[in-house]
Amino acid sequence: SSKVDPNIALVKRLDQVIDRLDAINTTQAQQITGAQQSGKSSDDIRLIEQYLQNEQNRRDRVIVAGQNEKDEVYAKEVKVEPAKETLKFNRAALFVGPNFGDQSGVNVGARGYMQILDSQFDFAPDAYVTFGKKTGFGLNANILYNLPTFLDGAITPYLGVGLGVNSIGGVSRFLPNFVVGTSLGNVLGGHVFVDYTARGAFRNNQLAVGYRFNF
Repeated sequence: SSKVDPNIALVKRLDQVIDRLDAINTTQAQQITGAQQSGKSSDDIRLIEQYLQNEQNRRDRVIVAGQNEKDEVYAKEVKVEPAKETLKFNRAALFVGPNFGDQSGVNVGARGYMQILDSQFDFAPDAYVTFGKKTGFGLNANILYNLPTFLDGAITPYLGVGLGVNSIGGVSRFLPNFVVGTSLGNVLGGHVFVDYTARGAFRNNQLAVGYRFNF
């Protein structure tokens, strides 16, 4: 019997794998087109696109080719699990609120949220400026823990602890932070939140109201 050229066998196998991947992409495109033609809303179409993207991410594969001990050429798909990000920057917020204690004023600031792995913990650095009789500023780094939600996700309480440098009237202090707060239900794609932060032995206190953007 004639011996099959291993290179030709490998090329044919790769063609089969590529054809299968092309068929998957074609099916996804047809689903989106069908949704558009059926008059579904843009929100429905975005949900379909997001679902298909998630499916594609779970389906990510590489093609591995080689030759076994019997000189048989093979090619197969191997699923590649995406590497988990230690810190995933997926939210940002603006906040404003009164500051009281050693100095009374109004704090205006911004905060970032980086989810730690796939946990309920967030690394949340923030920066603010204090406006009052004496100006001030603060740079803080906190770890927040999101507690179980209430009322079908309408209320999500959280607790936090961290460290920061806070300056009032030219006097800077390195202080521990203790945070307690809650975020409210979806508002225009983001969340309104209210939290209280005690810095030091309650020498510097902040009550903040803010809006958190998701991305």
